[in-house]
Amino acid sequence: MKCHHARFLPLALFALLSAPLAAHPLDEANIWVYETPQARPAAPVAKIRRVAEPPAPGDAAASFIDGNATWSISLGYRRETIDYNIAGAGGVPNIVSELKWKTDMAELRVDFDWEGDEGFVAEMDLAHATAFDGRNRDSDYLYDNRRGEFSRSYAKVDGSSATRLSAGVGWRFDPFARVSFKPMLGYAYQEHDMRMRHGVLVIDTVYGDLGRFHGLDSHYRPSWRGPWLGLRIDAQPTERFAFNISAKRQWFKLRADSTWNLRGDLAQPTTHRQKGDSYGWQLGMGAAWWLTPERALTLRLDQQMLRLRRGDRYYYPASGGRGRTDLNEVNLDSWSAAVGYQQRF
Repeated sequence: MKCHHARFLPLALFALLSAPLAAHPLDEANIWVYETPQARPAAPVAKIRRVAEPPAPGDAAASFIDGNATWSISLGYRRETIDYNIAGAGGVPNIVSELKWKTDMAELRVDFDWEGDEGFVAEMDLAHATAFDGRNRDSDYLYDNRRGEFSRSYAKVDGSSATRLSAGVGWRFDPFARVSFKPMLGYAYQEHDMRMRHGVLVIDTVYGDLGRFHGLDSHYRPSWRGPWLGLRIDAQPTERFAFNISAKRQWFKLRADSTWNLRGDLAQPTTHRQKGDSYGWQLGMGAAWWLTPERALTLRLDQQMLRLRRGDRYYYPASGGRGRTDLNEVNLDSWSAAVGYQQRF
């Protein structure tokens, strides 16, 4: 059977092809295209290292000396003993004469201390003591080892005195909170004027002339000078209380002149002179109670020991010339206690 619709197929196809195409919904839409910029890797940031500019010479000096200073004045008691002995001509006897002074003194002392912000430290002290009591003993021997004492006299020490000046520098280290160590070195000078007055002879196996003898006004003037090396430790456990301890090793040269005013056979005013090298220690302890941040009350204890072994002793006859004997030893031992006032500025 023939399909009657087959003849209409070419007409339908022609109509379809000749009809206009329908518009797409997006044909008249405005489409905006945004270009997203690609992320670029950030440029590396250079690390800037600050380099301290060297201080000007004036600033460096000012930084070195900036710090705190304190001064103090104290008054106290000082107990001092000095003795020496000499050998006879040719060393026989090994001890022919020995003298010893024991003195009680009133001492006035002034201290100055500086502590720089950078660690530099300095100290200076000046002390003067005057005897108000004490006595001297003078013994002479015929045989070795202080045997055969044939003369002994005692005398008062009125007018005796002692003066000391010491200065040193060092550096401060702070290993612990509120504790500092200060190794230091310095130089010191001290001199004494040990007197003998109002003598009393108690042993005289040659003349037997015992009792008081008048006109005695003799002097023994030893002086020590030289370097020292020390360590000071400061601690402040509370805001109002501080203390310190110190030790100094000393190497001093001794020179001592004597005036024996009753010896007409010897030159005046210098009848004897002693020379030699000595060594010793000086130990100290101090405490301060701060009443205010600038003012304090202080307490100080000091001890000193000096020793000379084997020196030279010269004597000067009135007729001129000079003789020599062995200076066996010279010993100095002292301790002192003082209270005072300290000011910080």
